[in-house]
Amino acid sequence: MSRENIGNETACSKKREIRPLTQQDIEAYLDIYLNSYPAYKSLDAECRQHYREKHQLELREDREVQTVGLFEDGILIATMKLVSFSMNFFGKMQPACGLMALEVHPLHKKKGAALEMVRYFEAYAKENGALLTLLLPFKIGFYRQMGYGFAGKLYEYHLPTAVLPKMEDRARQHLRLMQPEDFDEALACYNHFAARNHGMVKKFEEEVRGSQDDIQVRRIGYYADAAAANACTDGAAAPADGACRACEAAQADTDRRDGQPRLRGYVAYRFESASETNYTQNRLSVEELIYDSGEVLRALLGALKMQEDLAQTVILRTGEENFHHLLSDPQDISKNYIDFGFLQTNVSAVGTMFKIVEPEAFIQKTDYRVFPSGSLTAEFCYFDEMRYAEQKIRIRFAEGRWSFTEAGRTAGEDEKNAAGVKDLETVEEPVDITVHCSQGEFTSLLMGSADLGALVRLGAVRVHAGNAGGGRNAEQADAVRMLTQMLYCSQKPWLNADY
Repeated sequence: MSRENIGNETACSKKREIRPLTQQDIEAYLDIYLNSYPAYKSLDAECRQHYREKHQLELREDREVQTVGLFEDGILIATMKLVSFSMNFFGKMQPACGLMALEVHPLHKKKGAALEMVRYFEAYAKENGALLTLLLPFKIGFYRQMGYGFAGKLYEYHLPTAVLPKMEDRARQHLRLMQPEDFDEALACYNHFAARNHGMVKKFEEEVRGSQDDIQVRRIGYYADAAAANACTDGAAAPADGACRACEAAQADTDRRDGQPRLRGYVAYRFESASETNYTQNRLSVEELIYDSGEVLRALLGALKMQEDLAQTVILRTGEENFHHLLSDPQDISKNYIDFGFLQTNVSAVGTMFKIVEPEAFIQKTDYRVFPSGSLTAEFCYFDEMRYAEQKIRIRFAEGRWSFTEAGRTAGEDEKNAAGVKDLETVEEPVDITVHCSQGEFTSLLMGSADLGALVRLGAVRVHAGNAGGGRNAEQADAVRMLTQMLYCSQKPWLNADY
């Protein structure tokens, strides 16, 4: 479907068009923008001028963000931003596309405008070679119905500062309070972190400006000498193919710096008042926690612990599901208790949702991903919500790689000869397991944010062994176990950007 025709698929008789916004559209854009997410905005002249200047700058300078609008008979009725990301897929940075700030005019809701915008977004992503579309939902069910699945969870901890790990004496020498002029170095460290961790993205221009202009944020950096910088101490952060590209990049960075200490991680935080009447009661709000090893992480948490005389509690967010193991006492300040004997450590949330819009392209361009030994052909069956069509995707796992395979393919000469039939045109790839799931679960499984065995156990997906329905229980259990192992990802994709 061409982008030009997307906006015409509406029950409305009025003429609709989706196009990039220009400077001439600013005022109409602000009318929609300021009436969306009203808890964060006001309608006074100062607020309008602030966002006018902000969006004028974005339209003029941002290369990675395109702001588009849906026009109905020439009137702007909906807007959104499309963000081009560089995203880590199993250890390699690849293109992805994000949907940001989808907003509909207050008097033009319930007219299918949001659906049209999402269709445009997905067509735009395909045209620009994105392997994945991603978004932060305003309503989960809305995007579930459009075929979007879940990335990894986010865990928010609100803890007494005193329970953070104590800093080792030898770590203190590596710490430095960073200054505004160190921002570029912090940005490089952040992007290095993204390049080491599956599912993370590099900062885009609008996000960079927001971080740089926030004068209330403090940063403590961890600097190591060349020898330490060259050592990969975090096996979990290495890409799935076993080749530590991050270490190669670190070596190159060290070479450029002539052996000087390199920034290997930092924590960005702000102080917030915890009392309206007592200025001594404060908390630390952690904005970013960037690290290339467990050693660096513990040192940065230790630096926060040293601030307990100034801030009695700390709030931090992480995608690390095992983070509570770092804490001497992970019970949070709520003191919530779940019968019988379970103490609250954090609250968890789902946020980022994503979709593989072109499965064949996704598999072909991530064929470097390394899988366990063994061979298996799996067929995934789901209903494509946006195309209104049943889909069957076959994936072949063999020799530690995956590949896309057609349900019926042309036979090669060797296969014809082996079969003893000269006029054989096609051969059917045998299927070891068939998975019936939603389009969203299909994406979650291939990206490693969901566990097949768990989804089968919960009844969220249905499976059967072989090409036909049914199959013996033992055969089916073995196939589920093997495919679960194939798709397992030790690090669930966690989006590190609040875009």
